[in-house]
Amino acid sequence: MASVLFIYPPISFEERSALSAYAPPLGILYLASVLQRAGHRVQVIDAEAEHLSLEELGERIEEARPDVVGLTCLTLTLDSCKKIVREVRKRSKAYVVVGGPHISVSPPEYLKEIGADAYVMGEAEEEILRIVEERPSGILQVKEPQDLDSLPLPARELVEHVEYGQFYGMKMMGKITGILTSRGCRYGCTYCNRPKKLGFRSRSPQQILEELKVLDREGFDSIWIADDNFTNDPKRVIKLADLMKREGLKFHFFGQARVDTPSRALYKAMREMGVLALSYGVESVVPKVVKWYGKTPHPERWPHYVRRTLDLCKEYDIIFLGSLIFGAPVETKEDMIRSIEFLEKGGGGLHQRKHPPLHGGLGHLELG
Repeated sequence: MASVLFIYPPISFEERSALSAYAPPLGILYLASVLQRAGHRVQVIDAEAEHLSLEELGERIEEARPDVVGLTCLTLTLDSCKKIVREVRKRSKAYVVVGGPHISVSPPEYLKEIGADAYVMGEAEEEILRIVEERPSGILQVKEPQDLDSLPLPARELVEHVEYGQFYGMKMMGKITGILTSRGCRYGCTYCNRPKKLGFRSRSPQQILEELKVLDREGFDSIWIADDNFTNDPKRVIKLADLMKREGLKFHFFGQARVDTPSRALYKAMREMGVLALSYGVESVVPKVVKWYGKTPHPERWPHYVRRTLDLCKEYDIIFLGSLIFGAPVETKEDMIRSIEFLEKGGGGLHQRKHPPLHGGLGHLELG
């Protein structure tokens, strides 16, 4: 059996990110679980959450003595990924495979500079055993799992020594983990590099409930919902809340959502299940800008959706954290000010970060 080491890279080895350490890297932990079931030895290093220097990470790689090293690569962590691959080459003879969102949307000619043996395009749960055991080289197109209920639960015990819980300047309460209730997105925003071709796939409320029962037994208090958009299917969320109520389960939830599903039934259900804060990609409240970003087929309704969602968050005591994108060619300085004031007057919070241009999406600077 192989010794496999997964590494989640930091955004920077030099600077600590404000976004770091909010929850475990579930993508890696799903892959780890598949490999463990097949008898492979798996270790995980979350270099972002553990605030490791490159030298410290190199020492951990030597200690792990891996046959295979797997990295998750985001656009924000690309430079760190390159450094880690070079460090692996210096300290071991391991086969190196890189996957993640940046890899899945990047042109092949851009990947060689990373220096890995193989690059996985797509979600690899159904292919990871073959990859580890056969160790193919080059670009690997994989078939994404469609039945998410069939996947094993992520191997959270591999990062149980790591402290998580930072959420845009807030500290989640108690023992923290993450959960994926769906994957993908139905929308095609022009700035986003999430492959729309993957489609929206969700787990059943009953199967999510079973995982929540496990997390309750393991003593978790707060949960980061890692979905791209937790409210993609409001009926599913309402059903999950009802099942949790019947079982007497309640956690502190944090996650991401869209503003164009503003129903009272949805927000009442989310508050009852324990949702405390949601991050929304507002981007703008000016219809011409919203249209340019491809946020919705109905850009003229977008300000109404934002206002309605702000009101519902206030009514049900859910923290609204909004992001705005500045820099669309059709946007003026007055438009930017209008969006900021709209959120401030509505009682919404703004969280702030810079973004590099993303492969598969329009380059932008995001202030959110």
